Amino acid sequence: WHVEILLYNVEHVVHCPPFLTYLDELPAFKESQAGRPFRLSVVEKFKDMGTIVMGKVISGECRKNDSLTIMPNKTLVQVADILIDDEESDVAEAGDNVKLKLRNIEEEDVSPGMVLCSPDNV
Repeated sequence: WHVEILLYNVEHVVHCPPFLTYLDELPAFKESQAGRPFRLSVVEKFKDMGTIVMGKVISGECRKNDSLTIMPNKTLVQVADILIDDEESDVAEAGDNVKLKLRNIEEEDVSPGMVLCSPDNV
């Protein structure tokens, strides 16, 4: 399939690249968020031999045993395990949908909408 879009301007016609070519040339999400402070938006939480939060990594990366802060209550937590697609991983990067098993916090102290972030990015 080849679709060419013509945008008419008062002065001239602008030829745009095919849509799929345009998408292929966009910078990768992971590349644009690499090196930034870690942030994860909590979507769900539950208890399974510890407190587990689910969410999407918005930026940065975290590793097992990293210390993070859960906002807005500023509780310092530690990452015990990282699960991506229910498989253990050593690192979670921007764009990953993850489950993080946390130490130093109870399941009832976490709510969807909270944000896990690097302690130096509070």
